[in-house]
Amino acid sequence: MTQNPQPQAEIITPAEAQFWQDWANKAPALIRAKVSENIDPVDGRVNNFKMLSFGLGALLGAASFTKYIPGKWKIASGAGTAGALAFGAFAGQISGGIQHSKAHFMSYADTLEQNPALKQQLANYLSNNVTAAQAADIDMAVFSKAMQFGLQNKLLQIDEQGRPVLGR
Repeated sequence: MTQNPQPQAEIITPAEAQFWQDWANKAPALIRAKVSENIDPVDGRVNNFKMLSFGLGALLGAASFTKYIPGKWKIASGAGTAGALAFGAFAGQISGGIQHSKAHFMSYADTLEQNPALKQQLANYLSNNVTAAQAADIDMAVFSKAMQFGLQNKLLQIDEQGRPVLGR
């Protein structure tokens, strides 16, 4: 009975190890920047819809009590008010979920930043997993691999609703 040999980790030069360590050190800032760059515009648009909906609901609601909307249209105006306010509340929930997700990504970045052993593990992970083709866009490669690292090591998990949560 022969044993299968354990796969050997690729030996890298000290310069290459330092290169990946430098990128592991940059990863938290990169995560914060990429997450903000992608989430903030979406949250801004959702907040605009929320404010527009609440404003429209308030206008329709107030107009329902004036002489400008005749009696038979007051029901339609009231329904429009309820619909606009419900949409505004729904947009508020979406915005809350977006902010919740962003907070977890930022906490993951903080965890990486504050834990030197974890940064060393990330440097090793980057060294072993970033291909030459991915290295052409090193910022995106480090960002995507840092996120994969978080998921594989249960530092960042996805809940039942598909939202990120911190693990461990």
